[in-house]
Amino acid sequence: MKRLGGWDRWWANCRLRCVELTFSDGHSREVAFSDREGWRVIHLNKVQASWTDVTILSAYPALPGSNAASDLCVSEAAFAGWPVAAQPQ
Repeated sequence: MKRLGGWDRWWANCRLRCVELTFSDGHSREVAFSDREGWRVIHLNKVQASWTDVTILSAYPALPGSNAASDLCVSEAAFAGWPVAAQPQ
């Protein structure tokens, strides 16, 4: 467990609880996250879009007594897909 200043920085910051993904085709989807460390993989099932807007709807608070911060950071997000003509069947 990595610690900075004696506190686990994961728990000392706010964390994603729920986001809304809005796609260029007009569709949107809410995605909830469990409060645990690690990568999350979200399967979007054949969304055809050229861009995605991510809106944070809610967050888990920093743990009390953990030198708590009120910020929320997202370190990385990646979207993978295929050109429309090359989508797998």
